[in-house]
Amino acid sequence: MRRADRGLGRLALAVIIVVIIAAASLGSYLALTLRSKPPSPVPLTSSLIPLSNSSFTAAVTMAGSDPYPLDWALSMGFFKKVLPNVNVQGFPGGSGDVIHALETGTAGVGIAAEISVVPAIAQGAPIVIVAQWLNTPYTADIVVKVNSSYTNVTQLKGKVFANAKPGSLDAIALDLAASKLGWNLNNLSVIYVGSVSGQYAAVVSGKADATLFNVWNLNFYKTGLIKPLYTVYTDFPSEVIVANRDFLASHPKDVQAFIQAMIELDRVWSENLNNQSVRFLVSTYNFSLAQAEAFLRLSYATNLSAAAIYVSGIQNVIHSLQLAGIMKGSQYNLTSFYVGQFVPVQPVTVTYSYKPVLPPI
Repeated sequence: MRRADRGLGRLALAVIIVVIIAAASLGSYLALTLRSKPPSPVPLTSSLIPLSNSSFTAAVTMAGSDPYPLDWALSMGFFKKVLPNVNVQGFPGGSGDVIHALETGTAGVGIAAEISVVPAIAQGAPIVIVAQWLNTPYTADIVVKVNSSYTNVTQLKGKVFANAKPGSLDAIALDLAASKLGWNLNNLSVIYVGSVSGQYAAVVSGKADATLFNVWNLNFYKTGLIKPLYTVYTDFPSEVIVANRDFLASHPKDVQAFIQAMIELDRVWSENLNNQSVRFLVSTYNFSLAQAEAFLRLSYATNLSAAAIYVSGIQNVIHSLQLAGIMKGSQYNLTSFYVGQFVPVQPVTVTYSYKPVLPPI
């Protein structure tokens, strides 16, 4: 009887072990599948229909992590479904290049960082904000090479920083950070390397002592070759839809169609149909599942569910840039920075409610 009991016990133990191994294998298979299976093309749903058949060029910033949904849209052919004849160009150099394309008339409408757009308009650029939104604030780190001797951000005063392009979001955010640290902006040493990946390479190679970029650029952090010393965030919306004034005057329906396309992109991206958005972040940017899911919960660059002109946001940008010495004037007419014909205009009293969010480890 004891032998039988021992036999049954061994059999039960073997079954349990097999079940555990099978469960572990299934979990590994599912995780591997989610990580390795390439994203599917954007599905044609009943609401994913052409919003405009006009031909024009749109320019969008591809620097940092805010444009991840835009990167997904470009790689998956989203814009060819909603704006089939529009040439949507992504600029890895960031907002400075987008603004230049809009200034020269190479592009009619686009997406750029608000802290780059506002001073450009103040300096006479023929562009105007047509939509913005309350979203999770731009949060960035000043980073150095992991084996460098720098242990505190104060040691970087007077050192060489890498940036993508003049007028880019990171370039102006660095000026804001330097101002908060009490550094003289005239003594800030900056080299321009063309892109965020160039910023990373400059630090790792020793060409620059430090750089500043978005905390969600996890593909760079995961190399283990850099370390953050200081975190800075803005207290105003980070990106806006902006148009060339002449293009707006002659093509208002096209500007409206581009805004609608961004709203539709937010819907498709946020719905995460068939895990497409999560899969894209995991396979393209090496996010963990937890990080990808956390990113989708953020109110980010394409989130226009609360599309409006937030006058308080523009005022906060101007105030911050004035304190940093980036904008020299003392009085500005707020209405010169925006038009309110496409989305509601919210008053100065609107409270900016979002807080900075760091990615899960």
